[in-house]
Formats: sequence, structure tokens, C-alpha cells
Amino acid sequence: MPVVESRMIGVRMAAVAGVLLLAVSGCGGSSKKSPSASGHPSAQGTETDSQAPAIASQPMAQKDGPARVDLLSVDRSANNSVTVRWRVVNLGTKQMDLSRIMGRDNGKFTAQPVADGVSLVDATGEKRYFPYYNTSEQCLCSQTGDAKPQPGKSAEFYAVLAAPPASVQQTAVTIPLTPVFQGIPIGTKPRAVSGAEIDPAKGSLKPADIVPLISTVEGTDQATDDSGSTRSVRLATDVLFAINKSELTPAAQAVLKQVAQQIDASSGSTVKIDGYTDTTGNDSINNPLSVARAQAVQKQLQSLVTRQGITYQSNGHGSADPIADNGTDVGRRKNRRVTVTFARPTPPAAAPTAAATPTPTWTGGKLPVVATATAQDPKLKDVKLEINSLHRDTTGLTTMTWTLTNNGSGRFSVAFTFVAPGQLGTYDGVTVSGATLVDSAAKLQYLTLRDETKGCICTRLNSGKGDLEAGDSVTYFDSYELPSSLSGVDISFPGFTKVTNVQVQ
Repeated sequence: MPVVESRMIGVRMAAVAGVLLLAVSGCGGSSKKSPSASGHPSAQGTETDSQAPAIASQPMAQKDGPARVDLLSVDRSANNSVTVRWRVVNLGTKQMDLSRIMGRDNGKFTAQPVADGVSLVDATGEKRYFPYYNTSEQCLCSQTGDAKPQPGKSAEFYAVLAAPPASVQQTAVTIPLTPVFQGIPIGTKPRAVSGAEIDPAKGSLKPADIVPLISTVEGTDQATDDSGSTRSVRLATDVLFAINKSELTPAAQAVLKQVAQQIDASSGSTVKIDGYTDTTGNDSINNPLSVARAQAVQKQLQSLVTRQGITYQSNGHGSADPIADNGTDVGRRKNRRVTVTFARPTPPAAAPTAAATPTPTWTGGKLPVVATATAQDPKLKDVKLEINSLHRDTTGLTTMTWTLTNNGSGRFSVAFTFVAPGQLGTYDGVTVSGATLVDSAAKLQYLTLRDETKGCICTRLNSGKGDLEAGDSVTYFDSYELPSSLSGVDISFPGFTKVTNVQVQ
């Protein structure tokens, strides 16, 4: 997926006063069962035989064999927090090492690994909520260094996260390498957690990360990145200008008129225009060209926007800040752009929706199949790609679950196979898929949802089970924001023919 520019605003909660009366273990997990005072197994990544009922279950794409993740509870707790508990069950035939795969994308490295990769996704409020840390850099979540359950055993985890507003009664829950749990009600009865309480003398809680989501829609000549209250429209300079020129073409008028209408519909008082080039040529040419193009777009927008009181700011950046691979024609075309950033227009009020359809519970075995993609690249002829579900919850979050099976006789490496041509393919080293949902009638592509720290709402392909031995299967997911009016889409995977008319359930 391309790494598009964003404001990278880390939105954080106000500091939480006092002590959060929830437990954080002072040591790593154990290979033995460790019951708490209430009789429940410890939630510190320890091996258990727990049979506590699950809200929902999903497969996990980890490297040591088949595994199931049971979501146990999601409850509001003290001091404006939410406690999430989950269990990972080893369904394979060898020991499973979960110690380093529960962490957050692009997160901090700690000597004792922790389960801070869990998050709550509020697609309506377009925010992602992460676990708390205290000022002594202790995560209010399970330590995972000894989370290595044997076959047939499980390990339980917990995390205390920043809470969405009280009006948010349902959320999506992400757990690393596991399809997102959608439409989960937020309860109010957290179970006790064993361990030592946070001591205020050791430092109070730090504000937890609450990060805006970024949704991207790409058209033929332009793309839109919505992030919180900001919209960035990326315009292809191949449409706006002739090669190496800064005079607007006749085709630019219609394109910029559409942008001006969006600015008129917004309420912000500042419009930023930023010009970029690819790496062809040198900075002595690219830098002044990008400045001149940004200024030309600014001048035209000033004549088209009817709303008063707007300040315009234009800048050129040359070939800096690429959003795609300059080594390909497709990538260079994406990098040649002018980006117009302004306050996001207020979206229309959402129509009332029916009760959420719960995430299907997986208990093992083969997942349902709603469509199958046909390999187009000869290197993928032995790879079977099945789409298991395309599910939209009441918040507007749409999640695609898909399974790969290696029907060949040798090893198949997933990591960079599914990166779309021209895309950078990673978010700060985290490889993600190039799968897109396509509205062919409108000629629009919907890219995987991500947050402003560049963490995608998807499976990390270079973590967990990235290599498939002969006969192996693995299940991944990608989440998107789709308009409620879109009931069916085409699905595009790099190296496969487009799958047409898949219905959103």
C-alpha cells in the first residue's frame, strides 16, 4: 500500500489523574498455570486450560501452526479506560511462540515484550485507541516473554486501553495477526486481574495514544485521503500540466472546479497547496517546478472558490516525500502530484442502520468461501486465493478476510508477493497487502484503512506466518471504509485477475 502524506498528528488524551486500580504484573508469564485470587487464570500471557466463554473467535496467522484467538471480554473500567481480554489457543502439534508478535506496529522496543498491539477501532469517530503506559514506561497490558503454549494449551492476555466516548457502545477490536473483531458491544463489568497495583509513587499514567484513521480513495486523476477533520486531495500533475511545464492545461479546469466545490463545502479558513515531482531530473529543476505548479493551482482555486475569508499557502517540495516507488512508471506518476489540504467537509448524516451482524465465530477447520481469485502471474499458479467474507458493521468498517493455500511442492513466500506495482509496499517496514476494493462504475479504488502512525488495519504480512510450506494455508484480513450505498465491489489482488461483484454482507 502506498504511504500517502498525512499530518501525522498524534492525538492524545488528557492526562489521567490518580491510580488506575487495575493490575499490571511485575514479571513475565509462566509456563505453569497461575490462578488469580478469584480463581481465574492469570492474564499475563500464561499457559492455561481456561474454558471461559468467548464473545467471538478468529484464526491467527502465526508461524508455528494453526491457532485460534478467543475474544473474552471488552468492558469499560476505571478512569475512562476499556479493558480487553483475549485467549490464544494452540491448535497445532508443536509449541507456539507468542512472545514477540503481540506488540504494536512501529511500537517501542522493550526488553520484556508486551501485548500493546491490541486496539479499538471506532470507524464512526475515525479514531484508533491504544493501551496505556505509565511514566515508568510500564504497559498496562500483559507481558508476553513467556507466552509459549504447548499443543492443546492456551495463553490469556489483557490490555487496558483509552476509552472511546461514552456514546460509543460498539467497537471493532484488533489483535495482531488476527482478523478484526467487528461490532463488539462494550460492556461494563471487567473481571479482576491478578498482580501488583500501579503505585502512584512510581509514576502516574501517561496519556494513551488516540490516533486518527486515514481512509484513501483513488481515482484515475486524483485521490482523496481523509484523516480526522482534514482532507487531502492529491491531483496528478500529468492531468494538470504538460511535461516540465507549470501552465495549467484545459483539462485542469474541470478537476480544480471539483476541488473548489469541496472547499466551499468545508468550514476551515486555511487551504494548503503542495507541489511534488518524481526523481527524474535533479533538484535544480524539480524544486522550482514544484513551487511554480503549486502557485498555479493556488491562483486557479482562488478564482473558483466562492467562500470568503480563506488563507492560501503554497509550497514546493521537489522529489521529497514520495508516496510510491520511483522505480516504476506507475509509482513515478503517483509521485508527480499537487496536494490540496483543507478542512474536511461535514459528511451527511448516516441513515439509521439495523443491529450489527456479529463477527462469525471460527472454531477450526475451513472457513466459508464467497469467491475465488484466479492467478494471473505464472509464479502464483500453485497458490489458491479464497475470499472468505466481506463484512460491514454498523460503524461503516468493512473487513475482507481471505485465505492463501500453497498447492505447490515447494515453499511460497508471502511477504512481498501481494504488494501492488508502484506502491512502496510497507508502512515503516511493516509489509501490507496491495488488495483494493474497486467501484468499477465510478472508477474508484478503496485502499486499506490505516492510522496516522502508519499502522494499517490489516494483517502484517512480514510477521507471523509469512512463508507457506507445501499444503499450508494462512488467513489474512484488510479493513476499509466504504460508503453505505456501495453494496457490491470488485476485488483486486496483485498477480490475480479481478474478482467481480462480491457482495458486502
